[in-house]
Amino acid sequence: MAFLRGVSPFTFVRLPTASWPGSNMRRPLLLVVSLLALLPALELIAAGPSRVNDSDPVIHRVHNKFSEVKNISKRDVVCPSGKHRSGDTCCDLCEPGYVKDKNCTTSTKTICKKCKEGKEYMDDYNYLSKCIRCSFCDPEHGFEVDKPCNSSQNVKCRCRHGFFCNSSEPCRHCDPCSKCENGIVVEECNQTSDTICGRKQYLLWIIGVVILLVLIVVAVIIRWKYRHKGNWMPKKQINDEQRPVELKPLIYPDIDLTPHISDIAEEMTLAQVKKFVRKQGLSNPTVDRIISENMHDATEQKIKLLDSWYQEKGIKGAYRTLISSLRDLKERVLADLIEQKMACHIQNNASAHQNMNADV
Repeated sequence: MAFLRGVSPFTFVRLPTASWPGSNMRRPLLLVVSLLALLPALELIAAGPSRVNDSDPVIHRVHNKFSEVKNISKRDVVCPSGKHRSGDTCCDLCEPGYVKDKNCTTSTKTICKKCKEGKEYMDDYNYLSKCIRCSFCDPEHGFEVDKPCNSSQNVKCRCRHGFFCNSSEPCRHCDPCSKCENGIVVEECNQTSDTICGRKQYLLWIIGVVILLVLIVVAVIIRWKYRHKGNWMPKKQINDEQRPVELKPLIYPDIDLTPHISDIAEEMTLAQVKKFVRKQGLSNPTVDRIISENMHDATEQKIKLLDSWYQEKGIKGAYRTLISSLRDLKERVLADLIEQKMACHIQNNASAHQNMNADV
């Protein structure tokens, strides 16, 4: 039907008017023929425009490509392994022992600085701006240095001689090695396990029976000897035992312990100080606060705990309280050591006071 395009429908309907039978029939017939000629044109109009040169798919393809590029530009920058994203730039990481000093840019690399040797460390590749502070091996808690801290690794602690590790790796707690009361050591204490003691079973029973028999024999001999002499016990010995013993009263002078707190703390362990101050009523929150404020210094912990007790519980009679409480806590050896040290201080102060008076 394409050949009908542009052709007027009236081109094929011109007939000689003289050939029609009558003039009245000519006009309706002409109208019918015209309608028949218009049918192809109406069909083309209903079918719509030709798609031979349709450019819509091309436009759609271009639009889709543009959208894909736009979406890609909006995606986040993904850096490869060993790089750190800073904005739209992938920066190099700092090596172990170093941390970032300045960020990288599109034209410059990451600038790193070294951690302070023996004080700070960084043990991995990183993009951090601060090093990690080295840990402290506290000998008061049974630790000693196994490997010192350097710029690329933290200090490595181990339990010192006489202690063993009582926790998983890395070791966080050292306990004193046990001592075998019977003297039989199956396995010596080492870094990771406590002393293993043996048991005297039948041997202990035999030794006990032998000692008992020996004592019975000795007692029988002594009794027989004195019975035949007419004396069960010498008179002099009887008089000595019957003589009343003169008890010397314990004298605790009222001493100002302020200048002596550090000397007293030096003689005591941290566990002994904690036990003493808690017995004297120092509250657990106060004890925990002092310990946390001086986490890595056991000597300062002891001094602060004793000073807090001394200031909070009263200065008057503190020396008497200290010695008597230590004896009640079964710390007689410690109490004797502190008494000896305080006696030396008192004597020295008295001598210095006498010298001053003599000079005056």
